[in-house]
Amino acid sequence: MARLNVSVIESFIEFIEAVGHTESLRSLVVTDTKAFTRQRKISFTTVTYLVLNMLKKSLHIELSIFFEKLQLPTGQQFTKGAFSQRRHQIHSGWFKYLLEFLAARFYELGDNIKLWKGLKLIAIDGSSAFLISGNEANTVYKGARNKYGSYPLCRFMKMHDVLNNITLKVDMLTMEGSERKCAYKWIDAIPDNSLTLFDRGFPSFTLFFLLQNCEKPKAFIARCKLDFSNSIKAFAASAGKSQMISFYADERARAILLSHGYMVSKETCITLRVEKILLPNGITEVLITSITDTKILSSQELKLLYKQRWGIETAIGREKNLLQLENYSSHLLQGIEQDFYATFIAANIHSLIAGQAQSMIEKMCNKSKYAQQLNYSASMYVFKKRLLQVFYTKKLKILLEEIAIAFKQFTEPIRPNRTIVRKKTSKRRYGKHQTQKNYRNNF
Repeated sequence: MARLNVSVIESFIEFIEAVGHTESLRSLVVTDTKAFTRQRKISFTTVTYLVLNMLKKSLHIELSIFFEKLQLPTGQQFTKGAFSQRRHQIHSGWFKYLLEFLAARFYELGDNIKLWKGLKLIAIDGSSAFLISGNEANTVYKGARNKYGSYPLCRFMKMHDVLNNITLKVDMLTMEGSERKCAYKWIDAIPDNSLTLFDRGFPSFTLFFLLQNCEKPKAFIARCKLDFSNSIKAFAASAGKSQMISFYADERARAILLSHGYMVSKETCITLRVEKILLPNGITEVLITSITDTKILSSQELKLLYKQRWGIETAIGREKNLLQLENYSSHLLQGIEQDFYATFIAANIHSLIAGQAQSMIEKMCNKSKYAQQLNYSASMYVFKKRLLQVFYTKKLKILLEEIAIAFKQFTEPIRPNRTIVRKKTSKRRYGKHQTQKNYRNNF
């Protein structure tokens, strides 16, 4: 039996407990330095664990489940009003930091970390999320209007390890915020010894320059629009499949780089490898990479690696649908942001267990016609029921083994070379949360 990343989760829980019991550390993440200084029924760690437990139902129901699982007597129970008051004494940045702390611990202590030729395979992408309408949310995250009125909407950026299904970093932005500018700020946060995948909305001379000229240069693969530059247009129209192209800094790029502390001239150039990829539907795509040596990264490997970027899209879909990212337990902005970051933490903890369960499934099903993979919908149901126990158990290893065994009961075959046309459906911008339909036809 694999160790199920016990040390990672243990370290995560120990850190929360340490902050909860150390006033000097706790004061850094609370809105009032006097908060949580007195012994009360609901402590800092209790609030943290309850938020991480994904409060997606009626708060009364969630608290009842909490009291029942911990077998708390009536005298130690508290009201939803008391919980709401206490949770808003904690900065939402605390949960954002916990997310990054858990990811860092995974690389330091984790088991069976998947790499590509010794490199972490990282994807960066953005998406949007609906928020609960309220004075604060409407003011900070101005969305749009429909016939029912205005609604708050945020743009968020996500850095994701696609091989291990671990979220490394998430930032909430306003709709006016630029995903590309956010990517510029994130370059130093990209792990060392990694290969980063970018979609076609990110490529720019500025991004390429910053990736290549930071303290430790970052390798990357990016899909490029065919009209990205004149040289790309010429390459796309040519019969060649691979080429080395030099890109020069235009006036806008020079101005942006100057704001980042770089003095560049119009003669400054970056030479990158460009590959032409023909898709099964006949569409031509152009990929740009900093790995110029074809012995390290062949044309076929380049194509297959970029397909791995879909892992971040799948992860966002699970977070929105299975974990109900856009469903919140608070109407106040502080609580909304707490729930937002807590969702990604819960997804990471699930992945730590699911990754090991998948290893067990592969050993168990090596004689099947098709390779088997974990059914995330079913495993997430089990995970939601057991997450609170993970935080409070004194026998973490045994509990994680039990959860992993429950996970491996839910498998589905991996059928190669299957393609399903994506259906574009409009999302409801009002009312209760609506789970998005799968791409498959329903008969």
